Amino acid sequence: SDLENKVTERTQALAEANAELERRLIESQLVQHVAANIAGTVGLDEILRVIASSAAEALETDGALVFLPCDGDPSSICVASAWNLPYMQIGTKLAIENSLTGITFATGQPQTSHQAASDPRVDMSLTGPNVVRSILSVPLISQGQITGVINAVNKKKGRFTEDDLRLLRLLADQTAVAIERARLYADAQRQVKVLQTINELALSVTVSRNVEQTLLQGMEHIGKLLDATGAVVYLFNERTRTLDYATSFHLAPVHLDMLLKTIPTIAVEQ
Repeated sequence: SDLENKVTERTQALAEANAELERRLIESQLVQHVAANIAGTVGLDEILRVIASSAAEALETDGALVFLPCDGDPSSICVASAWNLPYMQIGTKLAIENSLTGITFATGQPQTSHQAASDPRVDMSLTGPNVVRSILSVPLISQGQITGVINAVNKKKGRFTEDDLRLLRLLADQTAVAIERARLYADAQRQVKVLQTINELALSVTVSRNVEQTLLQGMEHIGKLLDATGAVVYLFNERTRTLDYATSFHLAPVHLDMLLKTIPTIAVEQ
């Protein structure tokens, strides 16, 4: 009897060890798969799409979302990527203060809701009570800073487990690193563009033969740097102490006519 008990216990321990090894293997394969898919990708949108789709597939959910801070609105976070969740559009805002996802972002701690429809932490205003059933929410952390949130939505079978949480955390770590890499690449590209534009501007000024041509070429290059559709130059008149209209670039005729009628000169205070 003792021997049978020991055999049973040993068999159970081996089964649990094998299940753990299998789970670890699946996690490792997933991480490698995601890393391979985003290795040659520098566009942030594509990186987030791969991450969201991988999260939904790995955790066996209806879909997944990635949230990043909204530009110019510190009280909200915005949908940056949505996989298989058509009711959540890119750019959709979610209040940090009144949402489960916002709690994840504000605290840096994962949040789970198994009964989303009755969970006061879940903001149902964007989806309705019958659309979202369960949520696993994990923060994106880069260099100690919370940079966003990844959500797995609607577990297809059963409830979210500790294994799901661990797996989503692995994906969150990859996401945070990939986002940082994409932003660094974008910054580098912008710097290259700035240097190229400045060189072009310097060359155009060197070969310019008159003031108006210099101004027009200067505005064209400055417009490229600032992504501006048009520009106006006023030159300072020392005698009258005013800024007088000199020239414009890419202004619609109606706008230029209005400008010349209303503010052809601007008084400069002493």
